[in-house]
Amino acid sequence: MQRAIYFAFLYLFGTSIGNPNAVPQHVSPSKPTPTEIFGNSWQLDSDGSYWLFWKTNATYITFETHVKTKGYVGFGLSSNGKMFPSDVVVGWVDSNGTAHFKDCHTEGHYAPTIDVSQDWMLLQGLEDNFGTVLKFVRKLDTCDDKDYQITDNTIKVIYSYHPDDPASFDTLPWHGANRRGAKSLMLLSAVKANDYQLPPDAEQFDILHNNFHVPANTDTTYQCTIFKVPEKPSKRHMIRFEPIITRGNEDVVHHFVVYSCPTATDDDEGSVFNCYGVKPKKFEKCNDVMLAWAVGGVGYDFPHNVGFSLNAPGDPRYLLLETHFTNPTLKSGIVDSSGFRITVTPTLRQYDAGMLEIGAMVNNLQFIPPYEKGFVSKSHCHEDCIKMAVGNQTNSLKVFGVLLHAHLLGAKLTARHFRGDRELEPFSKDDNYDFDYQDFRAMKQEREIKYGDSLAMDCTYDSSSRTKPTVGGLPTTSEMCLAFLFYYPKVNVTFCLSQPNYDQLSSVPWHAVKQLNTWDWKDKSVRDNFNEIVDNSTYNYICYGLDKSANIHFKQGNFHLPEPTKYAPPPRQCPSIVDSSGLRITATHTKRQHDAGILQTSAKVNQLQFVPPYEKDFLSRHSCSQQCLQEALVTNQNSMKAFATLLHSHLLGTSIVARHIRGDVELEPLAQDLSYDFDYQDNRMFPKEREIKYGNSLTIDCHYDSTGRTKPTLGGLSTAEEMCLAFIYYYPKTEISNCQSLPLYDQLGSNPGHNVDMMYSWNWQNQDVKAKFQDIMNKTNLYHECDSHTHPDSPYYQQNVFRVPEPQVKYTPPPGQCPGSQ
Repeated sequence: MQRAIYFAFLYLFGTSIGNPNAVPQHVSPSKPTPTEIFGNSWQLDSDGSYWLFWKTNATYITFETHVKTKGYVGFGLSSNGKMFPSDVVVGWVDSNGTAHFKDCHTEGHYAPTIDVSQDWMLLQGLEDNFGTVLKFVRKLDTCDDKDYQITDNTIKVIYSYHPDDPASFDTLPWHGANRRGAKSLMLLSAVKANDYQLPPDAEQFDILHNNFHVPANTDTTYQCTIFKVPEKPSKRHMIRFEPIITRGNEDVVHHFVVYSCPTATDDDEGSVFNCYGVKPKKFEKCNDVMLAWAVGGVGYDFPHNVGFSLNAPGDPRYLLLETHFTNPTLKSGIVDSSGFRITVTPTLRQYDAGMLEIGAMVNNLQFIPPYEKGFVSKSHCHEDCIKMAVGNQTNSLKVFGVLLHAHLLGAKLTARHFRGDRELEPFSKDDNYDFDYQDFRAMKQEREIKYGDSLAMDCTYDSSSRTKPTVGGLPTTSEMCLAFLFYYPKVNVTFCLSQPNYDQLSSVPWHAVKQLNTWDWKDKSVRDNFNEIVDNSTYNYICYGLDKSANIHFKQGNFHLPEPTKYAPPPRQCPSIVDSSGLRITATHTKRQHDAGILQTSAKVNQLQFVPPYEKDFLSRHSCSQQCLQEALVTNQNSMKAFATLLHSHLLGTSIVARHIRGDVELEPLAQDLSYDFDYQDNRMFPKEREIKYGNSLTIDCHYDSTGRTKPTLGGLSTAEEMCLAFIYYYPKTEISNCQSLPLYDQLGSNPGHNVDMMYSWNWQNQDVKAKFQDIMNKTNLYHECDSHTHPDSPYYQQNVFRVPEPQVKYTPPPGQCPGSQ
């Protein structure tokens, strides 16, 4: 049964599936009709068998899945698109019309667990002509650690389905390799009207490449084409743009940028050239960004009060379409006619929109060292640029949409906002950036940029897989760090970018980069030194724009990155757990005969305790040595009288035995529990006192069932880790309070921590590996600690290495006193 569930969920993840709405010229499969109007819809798979509809408000999100099956449906949320860790639901409608639905979570390559707190609530479950419909709702933040918190981050939606109903949640059959997948979505981005209805007076025109042959001799091509805006008798507002991608080229067309081109003429219409090669001089002023789109994005609709102005005096009459084609396999025969479809209306809106590009200048002064899991590249839009854009203190800009952009190393992107010495809420923040899914985020609330504000762009890169530095540049193997902000009312600044000067290395930044390329980046101290250089470097900023008369507005300067008070997001609105638990202690002034003590004999709680997976009954054995008890009792005339114990392990524990050894003879156990229950642990009073004499030793045996785990379990404090402890109450009190041990695995090497790391990577499904580990456990020495204050400064502290003693005469319980059968 466990294996069946494992396979059922192992395939909940897969590669991202292209969105048919992003390719409007294609005929999408038949789309089901939802039970109500939803703001968003998405076809998750390639053949139209799994559709998702959703809507949100300030605190809740409602999903509705329409799946072409009469069997079970799986749906979940993940930060990485993989099976675990993920927040999943499973549901189906049986032959009687009864809906079954559970909120679950996954923690590894094993069966999902039904959540204790059922926070995904089923609203409706039915079967129709399309298949199975499940409508369910949950809070954006359920405050359940097993549920995924839904934020503005990119989220991987994972899905699966099966043609048959299971008998129960414990017997889910594997759905098959072709009935699962994953898709990146921005669930909280405001409605972008995937099911867009054109207004009655809408007009549309396309700007498309004309059968452009993508070069097969390079992996990166930036192709530019000049288009003329259709002439109209009066001003129009662009209210929507959407990508048109040539079928089969979805993996080749990486992004578009549209610029106004004030210096083009009718003779230039249809001109085609390499954007960053030999660019005709007359197009050098074609830098005013109007539109941008990147892979994975869909159509974008402007807010009801905003439009991009066209056909008015001074508006762009010509557009330059820049297309980034990526062809990493150097495939030949790729012909492309992709581009944009633009929707305009003569019904003018209140404001003209503009776009502001912020971030790092695209050149090799953006420098990313290799071997870094989280290197942060910073850039800044200086307050002088914003002052030039806004004009005066009475004006401001209202931001309503953001597109974040980086290349293959991008992991986290944040478009930041500063006012004076204080950081405001970011315009946009994505801690799960997906290079293959970049789209405009329609903001739920407009954000105001005031005169004197400044902006910044932080990009966190994962370069741990690279052995050489990565620099800024046009190819996808180089990097970028940009944000495109849609705002109103339009001003004369188009971009506001910056770059570090590395002035501690050279007065010429390019010479500094040349020097950096010679460094030994495997050396962490070198990488740390580089981070310090970047932090202390001055930066050069440039802001640029054109007015309607094609006059250039330009500003440049050097500065240090500001260090404002950082933005602190509001605390989660989770009901806090208030606890006043503890112990009530009763004391008396009537003194008793003996002072009591507690001796903790156990496995020392750390990661050297090692429990392999797939084991029904794994024994972890630990010892309190003769030497420690001799230290406690001082002379052979003394002894301890044990009268109670508490046995303790965590979730895998099945039985615990506190063994008592005197010389070569094992005595009756101090305590044993062969049916240990993690949820019921209590002190055990002995029927009679047990005497522990000078020279005795104690052994604690903990048995674990790890069949439900696929990775080793180590000792530790969390309940998902393990312990093996016995607390022994005794009198008279001695100076010793702890007697602990741990295996060293010294057949593998002299460093126990390295030995554990090595074992953790083994293939534990291999029987030879299990046999090898058992042999190691049988031969290993134990590290032993004996102390009174768990501190080496204690005069009673001692440590040594020894083997677990095995008595020659093992304890045999007396026969049962049951009368024999007649």
